[in-house]
Amino acid sequence: VAGVLTYRLLSNITYCFTLSMAWYIFATKNRISPLAAGQKKGFLAVYGGFYIFNAMTRPLRLAVAFAISPYYEKLITKVQDTFRFQSKAKALAVTYAVTKVGTLALAASLVTVAATVAGVPIFAPKP
Repeated sequence: VAGVLTYRLLSNITYCFTLSMAWYIFATKNRISPLAAGQKKGFLAVYGGFYIFNAMTRPLRLAVAFAISPYYEKLITKVQDTFRFQSKAKALAVTYAVTKVGTLALAASLVTVAATVAGVPIFAPKP
C-alpha cells in the first residue's frame, strides 16, 4: 500500500510542476490566462506536451516511488502511533488526505508563481 501511495504522491507532485510550466508557457506566449474564455483548447495543447513527457517518465517515477516507499510506510506508522489509531486504515486515510491537501496547495502555489512571473493574472478580468 505504501508503494502505491508513494507513487501517487510523487506523480501528483510531478503533475503540479508540469501544470505550472504549461501555465507559464501559455500565459507568456498568449498574454492571457488559460482560464479566460476560449483559452481551454490552446492551454490543453501546451499541457498535452507535458502530459506526454510525464507518461514517458512513468517507469522512472515507479522505480523512485518504490525505492522511497519504506519512508512513507514509516510515516504511516508514525501517524498511527502519534494519534493512537487502533487500525492502520485510519492512519492511511489521514496521510492520504494530508498529501491530497498538500498537493492541491502545491499546485495552487506553483500556478500562482507561474502567473506572477508571466505577468498575467490567474483569473482574467471581466470585460
